[in-house]
Amino acid sequence: ESFPLYMALVHETDMPQQFAGKAIAAEHHLEMMAALVDDNLGHTVIVEPRDAAKTTLTQAFIEWLLGRASLSKDKNWANRIRIIYFRNAAHTAYQVSLAIKAVLEGSAWYHNIFPKVAPDPLKWSQEEWRIKGNDAKDPAFLAMGYTGAALGSRADYIFLDDVADEENMKSQQM
Repeated sequence: ESFPLYMALVHETDMPQQFAGKAIAAEHHLEMMAALVDDNLGHTVIVEPRDAAKTTLTQAFIEWLLGRASLSKDKNWANRIRIIYFRNAAHTAYQVSLAIKAVLEGSAWYHNIFPKVAPDPLKWSQEEWRIKGNDAKDPAFLAMGYTGAALGSRADYIFLDDVADEENMKSQQM
């Protein structure tokens, strides 16, 4: 139930001198986490300065969403969670996809908390992937750059993470 506790158990930081390297949320992280988990907010925009851990928290939140879906009593839970993740360029979206996949594949803590979440080996690429049990039209996760074609894709959650860059800010679309 607790996203901050999930972060502390599953994720580590690059600062082993603080909290034994565990990802213990700072006050500004707790504010972002509260916004992410509050469904009453509807569409949510989080504006924080560079290096405030927005992408890291988004990555962990997506992992947590997948895990929480698996805890439902719905036997078709894997078909009911679809996420589209946009970044300014596809290769940066793929980096986040790979980071999420690494947790789903290799974190003992993650598997202890969410044992039903497992990769579908038939569709496990950096661009899009499924989890076991997902046999619907749309994958569990789709990563793309800002100009990617999501037409026809369905999503329960859409994340726009650092979509603006110098080049696309010159365009009329942004």
